[in-house]
Amino acid sequence: MLRLLAFSLALTALGFGAEASAQRAFSQNHIHGVRPEVHFDAGFHGYLGAGFDLEIPIVPDGVLRGMDDEIAIVPGFDFLFYDFVHDGPHGLGFAPQVTAQWTFYVSRRWSVFPEVGATVLITTEKDHPYFHRYGKKGKHFYADPVGAFGARFHINQRNALVFRIGYPFGGQIGFTF
Repeated sequence: MLRLLAFSLALTALGFGAEASAQRAFSQNHIHGVRPEVHFDAGFHGYLGAGFDLEIPIVPDGVLRGMDDEIAIVPGFDFLFYDFVHDGPHGLGFAPQVTAQWTFYVSRRWSVFPEVGATVLITTEKDHPYFHRYGKKGKHFYADPVGAFGARFHINQRNALVFRIGYPFGGQIGFTF
């Protein structure tokens, strides 16, 4: 049993070494590994918010030959303070979401990405006008699609400013660290 454990650890160490050298050879533009992101929201339904995403590359070398791209899965959540700019009901919301993000590194300093996925909006106000449009009056939660387009300005090989616009979270500005 001890030999099997030692053999497994040795193979794992060799695999990580090969992966690291392949990543270095692939691209200097990529922010390698898992990337945490914090952001602020200004939404379409009169809300403000803040959120956190964790970008996890699942295809770090991309799928297009000759392009510098990658595909990541992005779980995250947003806290929303809604209708503070209208005279309607006020409340708080929590929106966990999961999206797929396809990043294209277009220059040394810039990358762009489309993003699609789903979210569940959970609110404190059951008569929020957002739900009336869907015939869900009297509900505290609703599942919704997520679609966005964004860009990153790379400050260095690890940090970037993030700009995103999409549905349902509106405009977002954030920082990858």
